[in-house]
Amino acid sequence: MSWRDNLRAASFRGATFHVQEATSEIAGRRTAMHEFPGKTEVMVEDLGGKAQEFSITGFVIGADYMRARDALIDACAKPGVGDLIHPFYGRRPVICMQCSVAESSQEGGHATFTMTFAVTAAPKYPTAVVAPGSVIVREADYLDQISVVRLTKRWDVSGPSHVADQAESDLASILRLLGWETRVKPGTVHNPDTVGNLIAAAVRSQGGSPLQRLSSTQRLFAPSRVASTPEQKNRANLKDTSRQMIVTDVVRRLPQADLETRQEAVTTRAAITQALDHEQEHMSDDDDFFQAVGNMRSSSTDYLNDRASGLAPARRVTPTSTKPALVVAYEETDDAANAEKIIARNALPHPGFVGGGEPVEVIHG
Repeated sequence: MSWRDNLRAASFRGATFHVQEATSEIAGRRTAMHEFPGKTEVMVEDLGGKAQEFSITGFVIGADYMRARDALIDACAKPGVGDLIHPFYGRRPVICMQCSVAESSQEGGHATFTMTFAVTAAPKYPTAVVAPGSVIVREADYLDQISVVRLTKRWDVSGPSHVADQAESDLASILRLLGWETRVKPGTVHNPDTVGNLIAAAVRSQGGSPLQRLSSTQRLFAPSRVASTPEQKNRANLKDTSRQMIVTDVVRRLPQADLETRQEAVTTRAAITQALDHEQEHMSDDDDFFQAVGNMRSSSTDYLNDRASGLAPARRVTPTSTKPALVVAYEETDDAANAEKIIARNALPHPGFVGGGEPVEVIHG
């Protein structure tokens, strides 16, 4: 039996060769030895595990061995990680650190490779992560732009002077409803872009919780049923733009919204979904607006679902007797520090008295 009969097939990056044996350094630690003057003891610092290295002697044989030789040389010269398939070690991701070749014309011709491989993981690079809420902020800004464009297309103060006068009066009224006490400059209504930007600025100056703002929006800026005259159409346009921008601004501010419990996030999600559905239904004649509202609806739902999953649930409890808030907090949440949350959430008039028989809402977590 010749030495060729003991060879086993292997490959690197698809280039085949044969092996008889392999030597590998598969265990051990990287260390730094620290010696100190006047001391016989040394300190050995552990720097982590050693890299696994394979030293392989491979053969390419046969009358056409030169083609296999060149293929294996090319594979060893390529940059980056490649798969080594070895009869002893299986498949390993490796880098060829060194390769030397000796050739012989004896026994039909063959080339002997001495190769050193180091096992490595695929390189990991930093990846961009979208900040929570950044998508809905971007979509809110875009929807505001569409709302201004829509207002501009529908705005008309041409004709008799009383049309522009009425538009100016209506704009001032809308801004007051939005909490902006400011005088509308003469001629402003002749520039619809300025009208839209004034409404946007007034909306963004508002305060209040998402639910409060959505509730007041539907009450103050409900769509007009009849708009036949130029004055009525402009007034309806102002109301529609104000309502759309308030809903958009509520979504824009969700990352800063003070949502304490899972139930609050779910309730806010339902209110926003209803408001956006209403806008889609009312403005279904505008394809760009309809699509933008649909995108915002999807993004805000995803955001609030993610946020709700990280919030603590709340439940209502009814103490059997009057107790201090500290006691209720400890009994219901195992943490007396939650007493302040119970007091604030239930607007208790006195922290020492949580009335017996009166339900209070408790947050867990």
